[in-house]
This record gives sequence, C-alpha cells and structure tokens, in this order.
Amino acid sequence: TLLGWISKHEPEVARRTRYIIECKDFTKLRLTGSVSTDYTDAAIGGLLDMRSGEYARKLMDRLGLGAWIEKLPPLIDSDQIAGEVTHEAARQTGLQVGTPVICGAIDIVASTLASGVTDARQASIVAGTWSINNLVHKKPQTAPLPFLQMPYPIDNQYLACEATATSASNLEWMCQRLLEADKDRAKKEGKSIYDLCNAMVANRRDKPSQITFFPYLYGGPNNARASFIGASASDEKADLVYAVYEGIVFAHKAHVCDLLRADTAIKPDVVRLAGGAARSDVWAQMFADALGMPVEIADGQEMGAHGACIMASVGIGAHKSIADAVSGMVRVAKRFEPNLQRQSMYEERYRRFTALADALSAHW
Repeated sequence: TLLGWISKHEPEVARRTRYIIECKDFTKLRLTGSVSTDYTDAAIGGLLDMRSGEYARKLMDRLGLGAWIEKLPPLIDSDQIAGEVTHEAARQTGLQVGTPVICGAIDIVASTLASGVTDARQASIVAGTWSINNLVHKKPQTAPLPFLQMPYPIDNQYLACEATATSASNLEWMCQRLLEADKDRAKKEGKSIYDLCNAMVANRRDKPSQITFFPYLYGGPNNARASFIGASASDEKADLVYAVYEGIVFAHKAHVCDLLRADTAIKPDVVRLAGGAARSDVWAQMFADALGMPVEIADGQEMGAHGACIMASVGIGAHKSIADAVSGMVRVAKRFEPNLQRQSMYEERYRRFTALADALSAHW
C-alpha cells in the first residue's frame, strides 16, 4: 500500500530510492554498511510468498509494483550475521570495530521466542499497546487467512497472528483520563496507579458484574467503538476498572478463538503471556480463567530485546539453533492455573460480550 502511494504521489522519491528496508534493517545498514532484511519482516510487509519463501515478485508485478522489485534487499535468516561494525559506526557509537551484527526479526517473532514458544503446544499472547495473539503452524494458514503471517525461525514453522489495538492501551487511557486523582494518591503512597488498579480488581473479581466494556478506544473490528454497557448508579470505580480488565481479556479471547478456527490450528496446552498485563498477577489469572488454559509468564520484561539476544546467541555460535537458545535462555517465572468456578462465569460473560458486539455491529 505504501509503495503504491509513493509511486503515485511521489514518483521522484520512488526513482531515487535504491532499497526499501525496515527500521531494524536501516539500523544494520548504518552499523555495517550492508543491506539485508529477514524473512519475518518481508512477510509482515506483505512482500513474501509464504509457500516459496521468496519475494512475491509476480504478485508485486500484478499490483503495479514491478518497478520496486529491483529495490528489494537480499533475504537472510534472522540469526545470520548481516555484517560487522564499521570504523565510522564505531566512531559514532563507541562499539568495537568488527563487532558482528545479527539480522534480527520482527518484534512479534522476537517476543514470541522470548516467551519460550517453540511449537503448536504453546500459544503466544502479548497484551500491551496492541492485542497480539499467535499460534505456531506446520504450514501456512490459508483458511481463513490470518491478519498477519510469517515464517517462524524454528523447524521451518509458521506464525499466524491476529491483532488489533484493543489491549492494555485502553487501561492506560483510563488511568490518564479518569483516574488522575488515584494516580496522584498512588504516587504519594510510593505505588503506581497500576498497583491500585490491580488491588481494585482483586477485591471485586468474584462479585457479579453487569458492566461490559468494549476496548475499542483505538479502533476495533468493523469500525467498533469503545463503550461501557450495563452500568448503574450503584456501581463504583472498581467496577469500571474491573470491566476494562475483563473487556481486554475478552478481546484477546476473540482473537484466539479466530486462530483456533483455522484449518491448520492445533489447540495449545498452555498460553505464554507477555506485555504489560503479564506484570499483573490478577490480570494473568483472569486470562487463565477466561481462556480455560494455564498461563505461563517467562522471566524478564523487555521481551523483544530478549528475543534479539536469542537470535544473536545463535549468530555468534553460542547456541547451535534458535530452539537450543530458547531452551537455554528462557525460564518460566510464573504459572497460573484456570479456576474452574471462574472459568464457568467467564464463559457466560464472554457469551454476553459477543452477543452485545453482534447486536451493536450494525450501529458501529
């Protein structure tokens, strides 16, 4: 889409362009002087033929993007050395000349690796700014096509992803816009606003709730809009906060259900959770209860950077393969088993969530 727009509206830019590369690849170029990208970024950009593993040149030509084909960078593996730090880059950064620079991968893949996902037995959920939900497949998923799909650099597998901006960014909005006084109080007490939110949710999660929150502040399926439905005068602040937590969990669950409908999907045994929600024990437990599967959280917080380290360890020969690196560099820090009583409650609540969404879809 971007290439088509540039061709139409900025043809001079298109003519002057030598390579089209992703942000990580531009950083590599500045560090090493060499140009390349990996298969995951090419797939995310819509430029990869998933079956052949090469650029989708025929498709690009049919879409009127043939002039861009010669500007595609060489494809290399995510754990492959892309080049070495040059003298100029060393002068600018303080890095040592000759330091190997590994190609790397898209952040979705890096975070999934850092969560310890190696095959279809583990699902990956990243609950952060976006709702990122992934399943590993033995072959490309075609029915239905997922939102995103990319090669997964373990045993020639593939990662199918469903994603929308319906996750923890909704809670961030609530904290910034509706809980300012609570935020100031938490700061005076040496806590964060998220500590207070977690406490509110923990204290009322076993109470009946009639409020449904749709976490679509930043967009949702079929142009859906965010809303609270079912609130009454007797409800308190904690009830609204709880509804936001629950609505975000249900948005993730909807994506997981979509992924499990695929012709190549295998129901996982466990969910590996990352992102801001993974720092909240009460929220992680809600994911386990609502999904009806154990939820595990890998040690560490910067999962994208951790995933990059995993790939780098293979590139420099510290591990034989990415699977070996994941085995040696990822440790499960916490595990949450689903509560059967709450699981039944969430099944009923999720049916209400989907029924209301279907009823409102014509008006969004």
